[in-house]
Amino acid sequence: MQKDKIIRTTMVIFLAIALITNVQGLVCVTISNDNTWNDAKLKIGEEAFFSLVIYNSSAEGKYCEPARYGIDLSIEGENIDDIISWEIDPEITEIKSGGYARALIKITPKVEGYYEIKATTTLLPKEGSGGTKLLYGASATIKAHFSTTGEEKYNEIPFWKIRKDCPNGIVVKQGEECPSRVCEDKTYRYGNDLCPEDKEQATGIFALNIGDINLGDNLLLGISALILAIGIGGGIVYFGFVKKPKTTEAEIYEEQRYY
Repeated sequence: MQKDKIIRTTMVIFLAIALITNVQGLVCVTISNDNTWNDAKLKIGEEAFFSLVIYNSSAEGKYCEPARYGIDLSIEGENIDDIISWEIDPEITEIKSGGYARALIKITPKVEGYYEIKATTTLLPKEGSGGTKLLYGASATIKAHFSTTGEEKYNEIPFWKIRKDCPNGIVVKQGEECPSRVCEDKTYRYGNDLCPEDKEQATGIFALNIGDINLGDNLLLGISALILAIGIGGGIVYFGFVKKPKTTEAEIYEEQRYY
């Protein structure tokens, strides 16, 4: 009897530990969506995009272990593959404590009607862990009407998915050219194009205000120009009267006999 009591007590302790762990996991797993999904109007046969944000954080500010999360879609009481074609990118993502990750949900309606699509994110067991483990998660619902018409806003791929980070910190869409600089008026310039403030600065550097030059400046400039001219002229005269080198013995003798 005593042995059975010890065994039962031990099982209760392990069960309590498991429940505490799972509650902590539940606290750390939350999700939200970037758009209003209560009345999405989608066109049959056309792709629609939804952004889902997964948070590995605690409202109480407690530490959450880095974890792997999976995402799945379902429609209650229906075979989802008969209703829509769908993809999730990525289906599994790893998030550090206090971090978050985005996922792109792409669905293409196949039939007409009103459906509630449940997007569920689940805390996954660590890779390599064995045995059975209870997992918790959170969910959001896409409430949508499928028909021959739809809202165009759902047909555009979200900017976060196609963004490109430029070397200067500016963010553009993939395929767009990165601007070389941002002007003071918040407009962009590409290549060697100058901003208005760059042009003003260049004009200020090279402009010469004649009214600011006095007589002393003119005299100094005149003297500098004269010295430069004399130097250049002297060089020309010097090089113009350089003696021709003596190359024959007669010429060398003729020159040396005067010394």
